[in-house]
Amino acid sequence: MHWVLAVLHMRIHRVYLFDSFAEQQAWKHDLKDIKRLIEQMIRLANLHGMEHQLSVAEDWIAQPISVHPVQTNGYDCGIWVLSSIAAVLRGADVTGLSEDDMPWFHRLLLTLVLTQND
Repeated sequence: MHWVLAVLHMRIHRVYLFDSFAEQQAWKHDLKDIKRLIEQMIRLANLHGMEHQLSVAEDWIAQPISVHPVQTNGYDCGIWVLSSIAAVLRGADVTGLSEDDMPWFHRLLLTLVLTQND
Protein backbone atom coordinates (compact mmCIF):
# COMPACT_ATOMS: atom_id res chain seq x y z
CA MET A 1 0.00 0.00 0.00
CA HIS A 2 1.26 3.48 -0.87
CA TRP A 3 0.03 6.73 0.68
CA VAL A 4 -0.68 9.83 -1.36
CA LEU A 5 -2.26 13.17 -0.46
CA ALA A 6 -5.00 15.09 -2.22
CA VAL A 7 -5.47 18.73 -1.24
CA LEU A 8 -8.83 20.07 -2.39
CA HIS A 9 -9.45 23.74 -3.02
CA MET A 10 -13.23 23.71 -3.19
CA ARG A 11 -13.77 27.32 -4.28
CA ILE A 12 -11.47 27.14 -7.29
CA HIS A 13 -12.19 23.49 -8.17
CA ARG A 14 -8.61 22.29 -7.94
CA VAL A 15 -7.14 19.08 -6.62
CA TYR A 16 -3.45 19.15 -5.80
CA LEU A 17 -1.94 15.68 -5.58
CA PHE A 18 1.19 14.75 -3.69
CA ASP A 19 2.85 11.40 -4.35
CA SER A 20 6.33 10.96 -2.92
CA PHE A 21 7.18 8.67 -5.86
CA ALA A 22 5.64 11.17 -8.35
CA GLU A 23 3.78 8.32 -10.07
CA GLN A 24 1.15 10.10 -12.13
CA GLN A 25 -0.14 6.89 -13.76
CA ALA A 26 -2.20 6.00 -10.68
CA TRP A 27 -3.99 9.34 -10.63
CA LYS A 28 -6.92 8.23 -12.76
CA HIS A 29 -7.89 5.70 -10.10
CA ASP A 30 -7.11 8.13 -7.25
CA LEU A 31 -9.20 10.90 -8.81
CA LYS A 32 -12.21 8.59 -9.11
CA ASP A 33 -11.88 7.74 -5.41
CA ILE A 34 -11.48 11.42 -4.52
CA LYS A 35 -14.61 12.29 -6.51
CA ARG A 36 -16.60 9.62 -4.65
CA LEU A 37 -15.27 10.90 -1.32
CA ILE A 38 -16.26 14.50 -2.12
CA GLU A 39 -19.73 13.38 -3.22
CA GLN A 40 -20.19 11.45 0.03
CA MET A 41 -18.96 14.36 2.15
CA ILE A 42 -21.37 16.76 0.42
CA ARG A 43 -24.22 14.28 0.90
CA LEU A 44 -23.42 13.94 4.61
CA ALA A 45 -23.03 17.71 5.09
CA ASN A 46 -26.42 18.31 3.45
CA LEU A 47 -27.99 15.53 5.52
CA HIS A 48 -26.77 17.22 8.71
CA GLY A 49 -28.01 20.71 7.84
CA MET A 50 -24.83 22.15 6.37
CA GLU A 51 -26.17 22.87 2.91
CA HIS A 52 -23.50 22.86 0.24
CA GLN A 53 -24.14 23.44 -3.43
CA LEU A 54 -20.78 22.22 -4.70
CA SER A 55 -20.91 19.86 -7.62
CA VAL A 56 -18.18 17.42 -8.55
CA ALA A 57 -19.72 17.26 -12.01
CA GLU A 58 -18.27 20.73 -12.70
CA ASP A 59 -14.84 21.09 -14.24
CA TRP A 60 -12.04 20.48 -11.80
CA ILE A 61 -8.33 20.71 -12.46
CA ALA A 62 -5.93 18.17 -10.98
CA GLN A 63 -2.26 18.94 -10.81
CA PRO A 64 0.77 17.52 -9.03
CA ILE A 65 2.35 19.21 -6.04
CA SER A 66 5.65 17.68 -7.13
CA VAL A 67 6.66 16.01 -10.39
CA HIS A 68 9.99 14.70 -9.09
CA PRO A 69 10.23 11.71 -6.74
CA VAL A 70 11.38 12.61 -3.24
CA GLN A 71 11.36 9.08 -1.85
CA THR A 72 13.47 6.09 -2.84
CA ASN A 73 12.71 3.65 -0.01
CA GLY A 74 9.51 1.64 0.38
CA TYR A 75 8.46 2.73 3.86
CA ASP A 76 8.42 6.54 4.24
CA CYS A 77 5.38 7.45 2.13
CA GLY A 78 3.19 7.95 5.22
CA ILE A 79 5.78 10.26 6.75
CA TRP A 80 5.97 12.20 3.48
CA VAL A 81 2.18 12.58 3.51
CA LEU A 82 2.26 13.81 7.13
CA SER A 83 4.99 16.33 6.31
CA SER A 84 2.96 17.53 3.32
CA ILE A 85 -0.15 17.93 5.49
CA ALA A 86 1.92 19.99 7.95
CA ALA A 87 3.15 22.17 5.08
CA VAL A 88 -0.38 22.75 3.74
CA LEU A 89 -1.71 23.59 7.22
CA ARG A 90 1.05 26.19 7.50
CA GLY A 91 0.07 27.73 4.14
CA ALA A 92 2.76 26.17 1.94
CA ASP A 93 2.43 23.87 -1.06
CA VAL A 94 5.52 21.75 -0.41
CA THR A 95 7.54 20.75 2.62
CA GLY A 96 11.01 21.75 1.52
CA LEU A 97 12.27 18.52 3.10
CA SER A 98 14.52 16.02 1.42
CA GLU A 99 14.83 12.29 1.96
CA ASP A 100 17.84 12.98 4.20
CA ASP A 101 15.51 14.98 6.50
CA MET A 102 13.14 12.06 7.12
CA PRO A 103 14.97 10.66 10.20
CA TRP A 104 14.76 14.14 11.76
CA PHE A 105 11.04 14.38 10.89
CA HIS A 106 10.45 10.90 12.41
CA ARG A 107 12.06 12.10 15.65
CA LEU A 108 10.02 15.32 15.58
CA LEU A 109 6.76 13.38 15.24
CA LEU A 110 7.77 10.98 18.00
CA THR A 111 8.64 13.89 20.30
CA LEU A 112 5.33 15.60 19.58
CA VAL A 113 3.37 12.43 20.31
CA LEU A 114 5.28 11.66 23.50
CA THR A 115 4.92 15.19 24.88
CA GLN A 116 1.14 15.39 24.45
CA ASN A 117 -0.81 15.73 27.67
CA ASP A 118 -4.15 13.98 28.07
